[in-house]
Amino acid sequence: MAGRHGRQPARRRPHPRGRAQPRLGLPGAGPAPEWTTLYPYLLERLVHWYDLPELAGRHLPHVLRYLDHELGRLSSEGLSSGVLGDYLAPGERGTPSRDDLRMAASCYLYRALTLTADLIERVGWSDPDGSDQVTRLRRAAASLARAVDEVFLDRERGCYTSEREPAYRQTTNVLPVAMGITPTDQVQRVVDRLAADLRERGAHHDAGCLGLSELFGVLTAHGHADLALEVATQRTAPGWGAWMLAGHTTMLEMWGDESRSLDHYFMGAMAAWLYDSVAGVRLLAPGWREFAVEPGQVPVDSAAFHYQGPHGRLGAAWRRSDDVLTVTVTVPPGSRARLHLPGREPSWLPEGEWTETAALTASPAR
Repeated sequence: MAGRHGRQPARRRPHPRGRAQPRLGLPGAGPAPEWTTLYPYLLERLVHWYDLPELAGRHLPHVLRYLDHELGRLSSEGLSSGVLGDYLAPGERGTPSRDDLRMAASCYLYRALTLTADLIERVGWSDPDGSDQVTRLRRAAASLARAVDEVFLDRERGCYTSEREPAYRQTTNVLPVAMGITPTDQVQRVVDRLAADLRERGAHHDAGCLGLSELFGVLTAHGHADLALEVATQRTAPGWGAWMLAGHTTMLEMWGDESRSLDHYFMGAMAAWLYDSVAGVRLLAPGWREFAVEPGQVPVDSAAFHYQGPHGRLGAAWRRSDDVLTVTVTVPPGSRARLHLPGREPSWLPEGEWTETAALTASPAR
């Protein structure tokens, strides 16, 4: 029988090789779908980034079993739950005491469901038992999104909150926008409220490892690129600039003065923003056969990103000088790049190295 959000009970999938179903989660630190949905996310990224469709075929049966496990745990409200959340937010030494942990878990499960459906469609995978997995996953994702908005979205205030989390939290408002849950007519209001909170804090974030991975992209995509840059280059705590001024040359695990680990990547997950927004180089087609170059999204004077992709070296370098934008794009064999320049329609560049200039008098056409 369907629940109040139209959710059907999860169907237990047999193990592809007939073995008993293993325990899922982190021993002593689970369930935590905000972390363990890394499996479907990583699979989708590897297949898309390196053009490895055969990898999808080997792992999709296991991913679907895992997603069935998570769907089987949904509450009567239609929400997921976890125990780790936006781990190590400023002032915390573990799971944030201020957070409603249902939000992060539900957002990351939503992303896992939609990415898996996208991957199945992209590689043309078929379930051996003939089930329409794409439709099933998209329906489950839509139901989960409705539950998140019903429980958390305050349309009058233009933000996400809950009775369990009455104080404003940046990560709680970043994640549903980043994952595509927020209704279209509410996105700008939610992001503008997020920007206001950042400014009230003197351009300081209050995010842990989850919020930081999405904060800068959300701000840049919705008209606050200048603020994203200000937060990213903040020289007082919490911020990477404060670490540098204190003499650190690696990423710490915690934002406070005392950190357990002094070489911990996850506070640096915003690095994707550096290449896809600051440098403006973004993957479009599997294996980087197509990629976009859109310089000038973030107000810096120059940026560059190059990568040794599956088909060769690719990327772009650009600079502003005297109201002129100069960009050099490197396109490997068998690939093409879609270049966005101010005042022009996007154009496709074939294999080779290309240098173009444009007057900085208009925004790039989309």
